[in-house]
Amino acid sequence: MNFSRNEAFNLCLFNFKLLTYSYLNLALRMKRYISLPLILVVMLISFFACKKENCHHFETAYVSAVSAPEYGKVLDSIPVRVALNVENGCGQFGRFDVNVDRYDYIIGVEAEYVCGTCVQKKQVVPACYYFIPSTSGTYHLKFKSEDDEFITRVIYISY
Repeated sequence: MNFSRNEAFNLCLFNFKLLTYSYLNLALRMKRYISLPLILVVMLISFFACKKENCHHFETAYVSAVSAPEYGKVLDSIPVRVALNVENGCGQFGRFDVNVDRYDYIIGVEAEYVCGTCVQKKQVVPACYYFIPSTSGTYHLKFKSEDDEFITRVIYISY
């Protein structure tokens, strides 16, 4: 059975409360055999074992489709629509990771995941990259579609 991070934390917290109740109940029944410091140590260890994980993280997402115009003008904001694949319903567009080599743009996408109850099914999420060329020329926008594969769009820019 898979639990989300919040569900796992809540289950751990419930176990901590149950363990605390059990040890206190045992201590009341067996006063002379169990020392209070031992009970406190066990309770603290079980509490810190329930440390809540960071529920906000980024992961690489691969692009499955790209839609871009073929022509544009210098300093115009050119919208490039992309569809990215996320692992579950908690995934959404996070940010673009852009590496520029003159007229070649290698663009990776990172999906942002937040904790919560999610549909455990891969989904396609839309995003928009705004390309703003500073000079005229032929630009190659390469969006990562796999580790070593790209979906490339060529945009011709004029004044």
